[in-house]
Amino acid sequence: MSLRTKTEEIIKRRLLRDPSQGGYTSLIVGPPGSGKTSLMLYEAELFMKKYPEEIIIWRDSPNSVAQFNRIGSNYQIFVETGCKITFRNMSKGGILDISYKTYKTFYDLIDPDTGEGLFKPQQLNIVYPINDYSWIDLMDHLRRCIGWKDLFIDEIEDLLPLNPSKRDFESRNYRLEKNLMFSNSIKQFRKGLLNMTGNTQNYYEIDWRGKSKMNFLIYLRGSKVDADSLVNQYAVNTLDIGEAYVDWEHRQYGKLSFSGYKPVNPLIEVNISNNDSLPLPR
Repeated sequence: MSLRTKTEEIIKRRLLRDPSQGGYTSLIVGPPGSGKTSLMLYEAELFMKKYPEEIIIWRDSPNSVAQFNRIGSNYQIFVETGCKITFRNMSKGGILDISYKTYKTFYDLIDPDTGEGLFKPQQLNIVYPINDYSWIDLMDHLRRCIGWKDLFIDEIEDLLPLNPSKRDFESRNYRLEKNLMFSNSIKQFRKGLLNMTGNTQNYYEIDWRGKSKMNFLIYLRGSKVDADSLVNQYAVNTLDIGEAYVDWEHRQYGKLSFSGYKPVNPLIEVNISNNDSLPLPR
């Protein structure tokens, strides 16, 4: 089978919306500047056009430069009640007046039985919860909701770290409990018609229980290939920006190309802090 034929099969699977097959999970791996965010934005925009009824959810890394506005104006922002958020102009300084909506519970965002809520199709629905643990709870909620959903997670190792003890402000036992909850939820994403794509700079910083359940591993230039992969490390090293090799469950691989998304002005720095009355779990 030619590489082109294998690639077409992989693309077909990632675009498949068949309840009997269900959703899928993907992990994009690459160093800074390799195109991880661009690939996720490319797929998010593709899904908006091809499946206008689907709900697309985006997780930006908090307390850093935002990525969501690189896609254009088709986005809306949701901030959990009790979460303090500010948007700063990284180029000129000063606070930016960017509109957002608040939510109290995940049911405000999307109702499991009706699919109705603040989330809207043909939009990038960006969520800023109080802490990373809330993301894991939200994913568990999403897999219970009707209809197709597409979830994109920037820097997934923040939610599923291999070594929680490195984080001084966290309880190791609580984080391990959440890692297990995340991993168990991944098993149910397929039945919940939920497609999840995350990206990371380091494949080896992610908890193995979740990583082992990924259907697709997508390698960008400069990434280190998993030892069990069919993809050749030399081939990955010779990739250009806008190209990727995709490993489908260590059974098949293909080569993809995608469009880039350059940063746009103003660069938005998003700063998140918790309300003092809502401490992190200990």
